[in-house]
Amino acid sequence: MNRGIALAVVLVIGLVTFLVVDNIRFDKERDVIRTQITKLLEKGAGMNVFPAQYNEPGKEIPESAADEKVKQARAFLETYYTNTNDAQFFLDCIETSLRERDPGTGIVYSEEYKLERVKSIHPQGSGYASARVEFTYHAEYAGTLDLYTVLGNTNISYTGYYGEEGPDDGDINRRMRLTVRCESPVELVKVDGQWKIRNSYVLSMSTSETPVEGDA
Repeated sequence: MNRGIALAVVLVIGLVTFLVVDNIRFDKERDVIRTQITKLLEKGAGMNVFPAQYNEPGKEIPESAADEKVKQARAFLETYYTNTNDAQFFLDCIETSLRERDPGTGIVYSEEYKLERVKSIHPQGSGYASARVEFTYHAEYAGTLDLYTVLGNTNISYTGYYGEEGPDDGDINRRMRLTVRCESPVELVKVDGQWKIRNSYVLSMSTSETPVEGDA
């Protein structure tokens, strides 16, 4: 066999062996990444919700309450996101949304996330990984809506519900339940032994909303 061909075969075998071994080693990291994303969605629920005493039509949100929500959002994102331009832009968007919340026109009463599955978790070099996350977001709100999900950096904005009788132009006295189903590619990096998100966006999204029972 030609020595050049033999060397090429050896290199290919070595590369394949390395990739197989690296993939086996990465199996443990897959479980860690799934756990981290699960925690992110669990802990992120409520980021767009102010304390109950401010969830009344026309009730003013004091600056101190907005400051506290922004502080909580910042601490949350610093726990699960790296300090990249994308993450900083995401935080700026959330801060603007929280500070401009006006209970006279829009209220978020509650929100929750349901993780459907984390798939296609692959290493992308030493200390880097990618994944795709399917999740469902639920929010109960009234009036207009302008908020961000904690994964996918998704802005959800509604100015009113269009029902059988036509648009209600965001009736502040009518509670709605919003359901958003998302698939979000995620880029991760390992920082000080912890997987954090470098970037995420929404690949596909579907929404539906219905009046809350008793408010129809």
